Amino acid sequence: MDLKSLSRNQLLQTIAYFLGFIGLGLIMVSSGPHLQNLLEHTNATMDAFGVVFIISSVGFLIGSFIGGLLFDRIKGHTIIAGCFTLMGISMAVMPLIPNMWVMAGVMMLNGFAMSLVDMGSNTLLTWVHGEKGAPYMNALHLFFGIGAAISPILIGRIITSTGDIYWSYWTLAIITIPLVLIFLFTESPAIRRAEDASESETANQLNGKKARVTLVALLMVYFLFYVGAEANFGNFITSYVQRSNFNVSEQVPYTINSIFWGAFTLGRVIAIPITSLWNNRKIITIDLAVCVIGFIIILLLPESIIALGIGSALAGLGMASNFPTIFTYAEQNLRLTARITSLFYIGISGANMFFSWMIAQLFDTQGPFSVMVVLSILVFIQVVLWGLIARVTMKPKAA
Repeated sequence: MDLKSLSRNQLLQTIAYFLGFIGLGLIMVSSGPHLQNLLEHTNATMDAFGVVFIISSVGFLIGSFIGGLLFDRIKGHTIIAGCFTLMGISMAVMPLIPNMWVMAGVMMLNGFAMSLVDMGSNTLLTWVHGEKGAPYMNALHLFFGIGAAISPILIGRIITSTGDIYWSYWTLAIITIPLVLIFLFTESPAIRRAEDASESETANQLNGKKARVTLVALLMVYFLFYVGAEANFGNFITSYVQRSNFNVSEQVPYTINSIFWGAFTLGRVIAIPITSLWNNRKIITIDLAVCVIGFIIILLLPESIIALGIGSALAGLGMASNFPTIFTYAEQNLRLTARITSLFYIGISGANMFFSWMIAQLFDTQGPFSVMVVLSILVFIQVVLWGLIARVTMKPKAA
């Protein structure tokens, strides 16, 4: 990653996305550390609150559907600034809501805004850096990991010191204010049109409409299972420790959550130089192997908090560079437009909607360990999907 080679606009744009992803990480993973307190705050059960996850994910899905249209027509930074404004308002009012259904409506708006910030930042960074974007993409998601790692510790400290969720939410709301200003005063990159993408094919791009459609479909499903595992590990790991028989102090569940996100962040730090040494295929394969080992440790030693910590760290390391690397892999083979990225995020929103609801139902009816069983299955399915993606993108050997 050579920041010195960037123009002033490229540098400012890149920094804006990095800072924005710290804020996104802080807010996006906050539902996990807040979950038990939200259940008490709204007098809801875990399985009933699963409906809230669905409604929140509807907002994410709507953002995914319209994101391609918006970023193909409107300056991207204007959209992102508006979304951070909506996120700030949502965070400010959420702790004041005692009713589960009203909470669900606000979380739906928040999900809508997070979807557009997430999708938009990935798309715009790709437009700024193109096929040379692998280190920048990993750095972008590193900053998400920084926010995600800080979030449970910050929230846990505030909740344990104040006894409620008010200031933990209001702190996150305040953080959105400078982010709104940064995007308002930074120039948006030029919009990449679909016709521009088709006219700018490179040697790495996949040829043939059928192969391209197949790859887009496989990537949509891959993102669905990846995000289903990553997001729900972060969402449920705190409650998993709290509800299991580990006999640990009040701060430990938040610490385990931070171990996951801390390892996640470390993995993305490591990935930045590695992307210039290894190809994307090798990185994704190693990522999946590390993640699988982490879940095997958790499954084999379900009563050990130490095994859970080690497994969480390995899961975080394995998931860390998976998303940005597969995203860059898609850029190399497809040359991404906002419309294609929107399709990927429809898969992501499907994961947020279905798997969050399903795990919430199983949590109460089958017990906390069912969470780890489901997440392990999602990771194993990713391995199969990666094999199919690698096969579709395999370049024929020269005669």
